[in-house]
Amino acid sequence: MRIAVVGLGFMGLTHLKAYKRIPGVEIGAVSSNDPKVLAGDLSSIQGNLDVAGEAVDFQSAQKFDDALDCVRQADVDAVDLCLPTAMHAPIAIAALETGKHVLVEKPMALNAEECDAMMAASAKAGRLLMSAQVLRFFPAYLRSEERRV
Repeated sequence: MRIAVVGLGFMGLTHLKAYKRIPGVEIGAVSSNDPKVLAGDLSSIQGNLDVAGEAVDFQSAQKFDDALDCVRQADVDAVDLCLPTAMHAPIAIAALETGKHVLVEKPMALNAEECDAMMAASAKAGRLLMSAQVLRFFPAYLRSEERRV
């Protein structure tokens, strides 16, 4: 599966590191409005999960300095949106309209109307839309779910 990571801040870097460990996943495109980061220098990226910045080889990936251009033009199967929340709905809808699956960071959107529009675009396109609510995959939460069933 070819994926575009759109937004290369802390969460984008976290997702890139995770994708490296998944067989069959290729980073087909990346998007950032920071030329240094788009060149692969993510060394200044820091966050709250002990994820240290690093250099990343984007040599084989398409590079875009505009998120909308990326989701419309990238030769990928899916996009991973790690953008500010206000950008989620329009960028996700554009990606879905071009036939791409979408993983969107939380919160999914700014309000219920934007979420509804994203879900409608997903249904119309016949593509998956998933919000990155990772807690449901953490062991403690999985055990809690198993007890409820």
